[in-house]
Amino acid sequence: MTTLDAESKMVPENSHSDAGFVEVLSSGEARQEIREAWRDLAISRENPFLTPEWAEAWEEGAGEELHALVWRRRAGAEVGAVLPLVAGRRGPLRTLRFPGAGNGDWFGAACAPEDEPGAIRELLAALREAELSWDVLRLDRVEAADVWREGIAAVWGARSPRIPRADDVLPFIDLGEDGYEGWLASRSRNFRSQLGRRRRRAEREHEVRFHDTPDAGGLGEAIDSLFELHDRRRLDAGGEGRLDAGAREAYRLFALASLERGWLRMHSVEVDGETAAAWY
Repeated sequence: MTTLDAESKMVPENSHSDAGFVEVLSSGEARQEIREAWRDLAISRENPFLTPEWAEAWEEGAGEELHALVWRRRAGAEVGAVLPLVAGRRGPLRTLRFPGAGNGDWFGAACAPEDEPGAIRELLAALREAELSWDVLRLDRVEAADVWREGIAAVWGARSPRIPRADDVLPFIDLGEDGYEGWLASRSRNFRSQLGRRRRRAEREHEVRFHDTPDAGGLGEAIDSLFELHDRRRLDAGGEGRLDAGAREAYRLFALASLERGWLRMHSVEVDGETAAAWY
């Protein structure tokens, strides 16, 4: 993933008479019609970190000052893209960045892939003209780095944005259409044998229980166990990455909103009455 920084004081190279219609909305101004379209666009991209639920959890839980740029092809048309940003500071500089930056896998604008180049260019053009006070636009972990780079160059001129080397790795396993069982079947016989032996040994020597996504009544306890394991692991790694109170509350709110919409997946394993591992 990539981080792009654009300085607000650059001069735009040219203007665009064929630009679409962009609204810049501050906290609480996103109407239900916009939130529903925003959510649908994020779901179509299979990205929870683009949803209004994620942005609003960080606004309410961590106190981030949320703004949403809403792009339509023309005034009155359906919502085509939403770019959520939050205001903050980095030293003496006033920043704009994605909600919960650093706590999600990848970010960007919620829009259809085919609309992304044009929408990003027009959203950035509107951002430059908006009455928001900022010095640095920080775009952490953008999925389509080249598209954002081209949009920044088009709006702020030929000067290239700074692109630091990404130093975090976000691994994943593509389970494909056959899911976990199909993936497991594709592993070696030795791998499958070891997996089975280790589970049987654990269940022979300990009381082992597996738990799936809790209901609303058990969610708080499950989240607390997750946070405890997370902090213990981060302490073992030197203390970096521990969650502060605002981040914890944002995660709680997003977990609850995700549970209500059927998005949440939480799994844990309990060994001898204590949670030994959790996956959120």
